[in-house]
Parts: sequence; structure tokens; C-alpha cells
Amino acid sequence: MGLLVPRSHGGSEAPRAVARATFETLAGACGSTFFAWVQHHAPVRLLASSPNRALADRVLPGLAAGELQGAVAFAHLRRPGPPAVTATPMPGGGWELHGTAPWLTAWGLADVVAVAGLSPGGEVVFGLLEARDGRGVRASPPMALAAMEATATVSLELDHVALDDADVISVVPLRRWRALDRAATSQPNPAVFGLAATCTRHLAEVDGGAAGDLEAQWRRLRERAYGLADAGAGPEVLVGLRAEALVVTQRCATALVAATGGRAMDRGHPAQRLAREATFYVIQAQSPAVRAATLARLLAPGEPQGA
Repeated sequence: MGLLVPRSHGGSEAPRAVARATFETLAGACGSTFFAWVQHHAPVRLLASSPNRALADRVLPGLAAGELQGAVAFAHLRRPGPPAVTATPMPGGGWELHGTAPWLTAWGLADVVAVAGLSPGGEVVFGLLEARDGRGVRASPPMALAAMEATATVSLELDHVALDDADVISVVPLRRWRALDRAATSQPNPAVFGLAATCTRHLAEVDGGAAGDLEAQWRRLRERAYGLADAGAGPEVLVGLRAEALVVTQRCATALVAATGGRAMDRGHPAQRLAREATFYVIQAQSPAVRAATLARLLAPGEPQGA
């Protein structure tokens, strides 16, 4: 739980390679466990860079020790149209959050949640709330999802929720947030490589030749994607590789289903679960650029970019 927390606040501040390997391992083992766990690191990152040092000092040690689990609700900022959650300044200080965050994972597991709202002046306000019903906060029943239903994902209704200045993580212009989000969502997603590894490991039990070919594909792609990311490549380069990783992982999961045959449709067989998890990652952290790149890659003939 303290993987990405700074050492100054009790975490391990793991190097990028260690963090990637951990993400890959957990995602390859169980997508639901991974996705509920990875949400915890979003408020960790936000608090680690927050100008509100008092809030960071108060919360980060608990997040690092696993005494607190975090969650986050900000994907609605990527949607076009009117803001799903507004943040209105209050006369005496602080903000009032109002609206519905349509996607929040780990409700009932998390202790605190970082929620984003958009101000009238076009600023993104991130605030930290207790992850429980009350004081204007109300969660929907857990969603019935095609994949990773065990993540306890809900929509969160915020009815004029008061956010004290002491609980404000950051206030940044929307333009600035979008630039940061574009950079983040273009990065290669270690989870898909962990899932691809699990698929090819199972595939090797029934078709070693196909498993070897597909493993070579995702390994070459992973090496290229991580290498370019570590070299500081920009979103315009990385987004295509992120999309290619999604397509290659889909290919690995579909190959496992095909090689397994009818048994793959049994709810107790890992093939159907892995195929559904591979589909989930196609929409996870999906930005317009990632969506366009994924569709372009699906429609393009020829060998994968990582081959």
C-alpha cells in the first residue's frame, strides 16, 4: 500500500521498474484485486504533490501503512459537456461539491476518496472526503459489471457537500489538468502486460507454439514502450504504443479462448475471466486520444508495432 508513498511519509517510494513489476504481477493474478488496489495510489500521488502539506502529513502515513485505503473519482473530467461535478467557492472559505461522479471503485473498502469538481472559473478542485454515506454523500448500489464486478464500483452522488480548505488537495486550471492527464493516460499500462503474461502462460499448456509467438510479441512491445517512456517520449509517441498493447493483450486472451475451446466459456475457467478483463482495460483510463489510437490500430492491417 505504501509502494508509491514518499519515504518521508512512511512509504517505500519504489523505483519505476519495481512499481511496474508489482502492477504487472497483481494484474496478472486477479484484475479485481489489482484494480481496487491501484485506486489507492491515485490519492497517494495527488497528496504527494499537493501544496496542502498539512493534509499530506495527516493522511499519507496512514495510506502508506495500509491503515487507510484510498479511492478516487475524477474520470468524469474527461467527458464532454457540462461538468458532472461542480465545485463552487463558499463565502467563508472552502468549496461546495455538487453532482454525480459516475465511476468510483472500492466503495466499502476505501476509507478516503479524492473527488474532483470543476469550478465556475474553469479550475479542477480535488478534495479529500471520507468514503462513507452521509453529509450529502450517497453511493449507488454496486454496479453489475461485465468484468471485475468484485471491485465494488459505484456512482457517487454529492448533494452540496461542504469541502473545508483543510481538505483541499489542489486547485489547478482545467487546461493544465488536461495536459497532465494526457501525459498520464498515454503511458504504457503495466497491467495489460501482466494480463498478457498470464494468458500466454495458460496458453502454453494447450498450444506451446502459439504461446511462444504471442509472448514474443508482448515482450518486444513492452520493452519498446517502457524504453521510450523512460527516455521521455511524449504522448504523441506513447499513445500509439499504449493502444497497441491493448490490442496485443486482446489477441493473447482471444487466443487462449480459441485454444481452450468450449471449456473457456465455463465460469470457473480462467480463460473467460481473462478475456473479460482484457476488454475492461480497453476502456480503463480512456481518453479521446487513446480511444482514437485503439480504434485505428484495430482497423489497421499488418504486423503490430512492437513486432
